[in-house]
Amino acid sequence: MSLRRTLAEIVTRSGLILKSLTQPYSGSIAQSVTVTPKSNSHGHFWDHRQATLRHGAFLIQALYQLGYVEEAKAYFSWARYLLERDGGQGIQAYYTLDGSRHLPGPLVPNWVPQENLNPFQLDIYGHLILMISQYFKIFNELPEEIWPKLVEVADYIGQAWRRPDYGPGNSTGRPEHHVASKLFCWKALEEICNLATGLKKPISPRWIAEKKTLHRTICEQGFNTQKNTFVRAFGETDLDSSSLWAVLLQFLPADDPRIQGTLHAIQSELAQGVFIRRTRPRFEFQKEEPLDLLTSLQFATSLALSDRNEEAIDRLAELSTYANPMGLMGNQIAPTDHPLPEKFPCVATHTFLINCALYIGSHRLKNRINYPLVGEGQLAA
Repeated sequence: MSLRRTLAEIVTRSGLILKSLTQPYSGSIAQSVTVTPKSNSHGHFWDHRQATLRHGAFLIQALYQLGYVEEAKAYFSWARYLLERDGGQGIQAYYTLDGSRHLPGPLVPNWVPQENLNPFQLDIYGHLILMISQYFKIFNELPEEIWPKLVEVADYIGQAWRRPDYGPGNSTGRPEHHVASKLFCWKALEEICNLATGLKKPISPRWIAEKKTLHRTICEQGFNTQKNTFVRAFGETDLDSSSLWAVLLQFLPADDPRIQGTLHAIQSELAQGVFIRRTRPRFEFQKEEPLDLLTSLQFATSLALSDRNEEAIDRLAELSTYANPMGLMGNQIAPTDHPLPEKFPCVATHTFLINCALYIGSHRLKNRINYPLVGEGQLAA
């Protein structure tokens, strides 16, 4: 069987998985169907049968490109409902499948406060605005009543980005100035300006000023000149895979030495064969995390966005062999003492598998793709 045919079948199967996890009554998409024990949890569990706004732009793009237009529109409608209900400052990272803010109680100890299940994470606002912007790029439509809520989100980001948060993959358990969170705040301000242009709405001077200030701050405090890489948090030297968002969000041109330096550093410090780990242990007593399929596919996607297609193809081809006979992939390669990875199947993993293939093939599909891909170009003036 040819490599091209094998990848095409796996991409098609990934699309079917996304469709099958779409909830017909709400439009949300379950991030997984597994319930797994929490580390050192004494019998407590995390329920991954939840929905999230994370990776929403890439998710809508994957669904649309594979022909699942109704599912893409349903997911957008679910996100729109949350935005209109919760307001600009009330958006959280995870919801139940029907959109409830209160996450399942039976699987979580009663003494765990709800705010601990949805900590302050700034990146979610960037995911939300990027997703809505990508929806507009694809479908060239946006409900008029959603604009005031988007303005509310953008105004909130304009002042909230200065606060430390828990980050998208916090490994320390305390609020910090995570570079990935700042990158998503910058992207949110950029995309709200693009949306305003496309919708012929006024652009707040504050958005432009804060976007420039944030860009400069990230370059000055989030980049380590000695290691030539973006780092985990301001003032740190530690590197983790969240630095890939500098590439995926097109924070700088792909050929910028800081972008290429970040890719090189991640490959040097976090790679194990074809896999990229999320992070390295910060202390000697910590165990290494399982090999991470999601992060590895994000790295391959970053290579494709950086015009390193041959490397991306090789990585995608090898990573796709880790799907089970039904084409299902988790977020990690399960440790030997666990029958399944933490999330199985993992929507984010399948989403980035599809997008990686899409970016690799985009130079051959220019005549078939009539909208800017996520991170590739701006809205027309």
